[in-house]
Amino acid sequence: MGSIRYLYLADGPAIWSEVAKELTASYGLSPTAWFGHPGHREFAEREYPGISFLDERLLDAGDFPRAHGVVLPPRVRESAAFRGALIAALDSLQRNEVHRTIPHLARRSYLSSLAEHLWAQIDGYAITHLVAAQAPHSPSGLLLAGIADAVGIPMLHFQHSTVGPFALPRIGSDYELLNMDGLVTSDRIRRPALDVVERWVEEFVARASEKGIPEFDAKYYAADSGNDGFLGLLRQLRYTERSLRQTDSVSRISISPPVHGLVSRLAATVSSVRSRRRRSTDLRRAHAAVATSQQLPDQFWLMMLHYEPEKSTNPDGGSNRDQLEFIRAVARELPAGAHLVAREHPAQFTMSKPGYAGKDPSFYEELAGIPGVIVANPAVTNWELIDRTTLAFTITGTLGLEALVKGIPVVHAGLPWYRGFPGTYHASDLSEIGRLIDTATRFVPEGSLLRDLSVFTQERSVNAVITPGAIRFYESSDWSGDQDFASVAAVIAGFLSG
Repeated sequence: MGSIRYLYLADGPAIWSEVAKELTASYGLSPTAWFGHPGHREFAEREYPGISFLDERLLDAGDFPRAHGVVLPPRVRESAAFRGALIAALDSLQRNEVHRTIPHLARRSYLSSLAEHLWAQIDGYAITHLVAAQAPHSPSGLLLAGIADAVGIPMLHFQHSTVGPFALPRIGSDYELLNMDGLVTSDRIRRPALDVVERWVEEFVARASEKGIPEFDAKYYAADSGNDGFLGLLRQLRYTERSLRQTDSVSRISISPPVHGLVSRLAATVSSVRSRRRRSTDLRRAHAAVATSQQLPDQFWLMMLHYEPEKSTNPDGGSNRDQLEFIRAVARELPAGAHLVAREHPAQFTMSKPGYAGKDPSFYEELAGIPGVIVANPAVTNWELIDRTTLAFTITGTLGLEALVKGIPVVHAGLPWYRGFPGTYHASDLSEIGRLIDTATRFVPEGSLLRDLSVFTQERSVNAVITPGAIRFYESSDWSGDQDFASVAAVIAGFLSG
């Protein structure tokens, strides 16, 4: 393993520091470079003297020195993988509250400089592998994945399984699940017990049905979440004030607005909050103008819209992350007199999350103008719609799981972790939609569907909670296991040595 030189992409949770310790102590695998949350800097530089630490927040803010004299080689710059990553990164910048104010050409220049900087790290340190804590969906993470893809550097990342405290190891930019057949014999890798997974699947179904949403932590998803009140305004003020940073003197392009002094910061924060509130209101009104108040048909096809900006449509959606294009492709296949019902994600309109930055009011005008499409009233719950659906469509959403547990087939255009389960049909290209619909309509669910889903989840996952927002729910539901650092580290070690 001595020739392995890996770049470690670590998000905020402490689990990733513990996993790094385990990799070093048990396998002698210390990272060559560490890319991620600034909270890890002190740990990384203390544990690994001389390590190259790349602060993701500073990189994404444009606060980095240009890699002078380093250019992307043609095999990287001209590859489909890098071009796709560049488009996704531009898309990500466009959806960001601060980044979108930067002119388009400046964003392109910023990303070009960023790509050169990242290539200098990969090439200069002779990186052989990328290990990502979670899906790389920031602009810098997207470019790293694109560069790695272009030069054939394997990448491992972990995704949360949605239905329980389990992590799903995935490989490369196509996010194929890691084949652990040769790894599970190790006593260091602990799969969740089947009865535990069954319990979580059953609880997922029960809670999703009860709440009308699949997420365990629903604080953002209530239509009236308190964010329109005074306390919500104060929370937003504090959040925005922290996000405003001084421009670094070495920045090639200033991404953060230059502000000086407490009064200026507060003035900028108040202005930002007012702008966000206005844009959120405009978005809500545009949706209300097209949402139907009429009785829905007895049966229809269904698509639950993704909240945007959200990483699940970028990069997991790949080239099919555009929801309107996906809906148009589906609507063209509607039988005569049939309808496709589209329901917006309720988080799109809250002030807690920047939905107003992800969608424009014109989105709903275009949506309502697609023949055969009905925009559902947000008061209608997921399960009211699913109970009358004959076929479900999503890019990567948990609608796929909700529909499956009701025995309804799912056509998905992205790369969700549950793809491959009976009843799911992946459209790698939108031209395949018609053929997949014909196949999906012939699907007959087995009576053992929930148990089969439990086995499917168990075979693809390892014990680990990697999503901080979910930990509170798992702990409150009598799940007493800590994150299994040894298990995650053993998966990474197997990936690096394999």
